[in-house]
Amino acid sequence: LPFQIANEPLNIISKLGNSVALEISELNDAFSSLFGIEKGEEGDDEEDVEISELRSLVETKADIVSSEQIETLVERSEGVVVMLKLKYFLKGAFSLSDAKIQEYDEKEVGRNVVLTRPHVMPLFRIDEEENEVGGGSSSLVD
Repeated sequence: LPFQIANEPLNIISKLGNSVALEISELNDAFSSLFGIEKGEEGDDEEDVEISELRSLVETKADIVSSEQIETLVERSEGVVVMLKLKYFLKGAFSLSDAKIQEYDEKEVGRNVVLTRPHVMPLFRIDEEENEVGGGSSSLVD
């Protein structure tokens, strides 16, 4: 990762964030339609379906829903996890704060700030439970 300026990893992090948001929305819609889950009203802060309700719903619909459909959605979900892990790896490896990521605007070309690069680039490992880059762990969804 030979990034020289902050805009380079920030651009990738921004694209990953946009892709994750879009994919999660599509996955949510796909799971909801597959299992016949009705969406709550807009602005509803509570979860639409509790885990226990979801388990019983899956068990009752098991004869209707094919395992291939579920496997496809699970594989897409795994892709989201990889994108999130990469996002947080880049964030930690280049010491990028949440504030810096939030204020990043890809249309603003003139802000080419020199990047603080680690002396030794840590390895990105997909199979680890948590990527502990930058001195700590972070939840995957921010």
